[in-house]
Amino acid sequence: MLAAIALVAASSLAVGGYALWSQRHRTVGYVSFEGEALRRYPYTSRYLVLLADDRHFDPETIGEILAILDRAYAYYLQITGSAPRPSPDNGPDNGPDNGNLELLPIATVTETCGAGCGRLGSNGIEIQPQYLDELYLVYKQSGALHHLIFYEFGRNFWNAAIDRKLDYREPGKQHKVVAEGFALFMQFEAMRATETVPAPFRGLPFERYRAEIDRYLDIYLSDPNLTWENTLRVYDFPPIEDCRARQLCLSPGNLLAAMWLNLRDRYGEDFTQRFFWEVQRLPEAQTTQDAVDNFVMAASAGADRDLSALFVETWRWPLSPDARQLLGRRYADPPR
Repeated sequence: MLAAIALVAASSLAVGGYALWSQRHRTVGYVSFEGEALRRYPYTSRYLVLLADDRHFDPETIGEILAILDRAYAYYLQITGSAPRPSPDNGPDNGPDNGNLELLPIATVTETCGAGCGRLGSNGIEIQPQYLDELYLVYKQSGALHHLIFYEFGRNFWNAAIDRKLDYREPGKQHKVVAEGFALFMQFEAMRATETVPAPFRGLPFERYRAEIDRYLDIYLSDPNLTWENTLRVYDFPPIEDCRARQLCLSPGNLLAAMWLNLRDRYGEDFTQRFFWEVQRLPEAQTTQDAVDNFVMAASAGADRDLSALFVETWRWPLSPDARQLLGRRYADPPR
């Protein structure tokens, strides 16, 4: 797995000094998520184009950052099996002045849906200038890279095929908890696969951030009144009293990320690839129960064992009788 990612990096470096360019007197057009027409300075790599609002970045440092992010992109591509859809506003059919936006654009904008914002299932990440500056300066000073873009890649790579098999089919729901859990989980996997040194999170060691996600599962397991039905299904989690004091108030989607990370820690680095290989083979979910069954089937394939008892008895998920019987037959023999 890591060898394949390294090969991507080596081939990129061989082409024009990693195919990076910064043209100081030329900008390209970019249409923001809010429909605003902007001009930006492009820095490109194999898969990405960083669209900066000014020219103060050192090309060598930006090149190193983009090289790491290219490897993360390649990892996501390997795991999910497909690239994000072209950007609806900045794709190759939107005019030549938009630059080479067949690449995934990472654009600085004054306002977006957060510090960073990634389109769900298609190319496009926006980041506020101050956060790009912070990401750049921390990397230049320490060699550590903020997790923000790794997370937003998870939104980009949440493709329609995965969505149709794993997303909950709840009428009127406002949150895509499985998509959020995927991005939260995969940011750790992508940073691990690319051997990225993580920068601090909100001024705290990155390990504290991971520990806080794990804490969601600990709290869930310690309270027998909490179930899949009243947490993940409805995108809810009890308030954690001391989270503000520790600057670590997180979203309910972190519970699913904690479960995903727990499975990966139990069953090793190949768990994630096996999980998504199985997703490719599973039928589309017509109901939320179908999506739950699909998740447990994929997790069992990732672990190479029947995980129905873990999900039903320990994690308090519903599992249909048909899915439980199928898992029992498939993994009747001892794990290999």
